[in-house]
Amino acid sequence: MVNSAYWHTTLEKKHILEQNLGLTHLSFQQTLVKNPLYTNETVEEPLTGFEKGGYVAIIAEKPRS
Repeated sequence: MVNSAYWHTTLEKKHILEQNLGLTHLSFQQTLVKNPLYTNETVEEPLTGFEKGGYVAIIAEKPRS
């Protein structure tokens, strides 16, 4: 059983993807921004960025070798 966990921030993940893995052209799409009480009433379209969402997708490109 896990007693503690560390959740990496989106900026930490961005740094790892760019600096350690060499990925480029990163973009971010976020969802789960609305109050959970109202999430079943309408479809929530993803928003650009990573400041507010409960889920963030990171899209990146791998440079050609």
